[in-house]
Amino acid sequence: MPRHLSTPNLPETAVCHMLVAEFACPRLAAALAAHGVQVLPAPKTMSLPYRVNDHADMNCRHLGGKELMVFRDALLHPDMNAAGLKVIRSATPAGEKYPADAALNALLLSGFVFHKSDITDPALRDALAERGYEPISVNQGYTACSVAIVDENSVITADERIAAEASDIGLDVLLISPGHICLPGYDYGFIGGACGKIAPDKLAFTGTLKHHPDYARILAFLTERGVEAVFLTEEPCFDCGGLIPVTQL
Repeated sequence: MPRHLSTPNLPETAVCHMLVAEFACPRLAAALAAHGVQVLPAPKTMSLPYRVNDHADMNCRHLGGKELMVFRDALLHPDMNAAGLKVIRSATPAGEKYPADAALNALLLSGFVFHKSDITDPALRDALAERGYEPISVNQGYTACSVAIVDENSVITADERIAAEASDIGLDVLLISPGHICLPGYDYGFIGGACGKIAPDKLAFTGTLKHHPDYARILAFLTERGVEAVFLTEEPCFDCGGLIPVTQL
């Protein structure tokens, strides 16, 4: 039987279920299934900007175990039941404009929560405090979107402030060039929204990074940490709101 991830984003074994934006499920389902992963449509919140209203990193935050926080006005796809998640509703509704759209978009890693602390949903803030997460406030509200988690000590980001703060607490950081990731309707997307761990030693990307100026540096950074890059499609890498692992073997 699948087990829930005890630590958000970081599977201990091969992943069984991932939350993926509904629009991206048909594009990624077969490739992920080849790795034993079943895609589940992420929650959808109609009050979010319509181009990202089904993005997992915008809509929800896995707290570890069965617990998943979603916006209080989020719509849940019935297929999500397959993961056996316990849904917790946010204190505030989502909004179409920043910062209301980013209230759940916090990065959780190594006992820290990176977010613009004054916009974090109060229910999320309380839930993370109860779990012992130490807040690190940054100017970026979309921290989960902005960071690719490689392992518990390593991240990739194009955000200089997040990179600096992560380095200050002892994390290994690869700072890359911004852009070069597709997100229709926006100038560009973010690397955290274009990937997710499908196993302890595999980081899956929505598409190829071959045209990214830091392609070689990204591959080297992953290889140095024993993590394989898995390119799920031959499309240019695109931001779909991240691939959020919730159960594992």
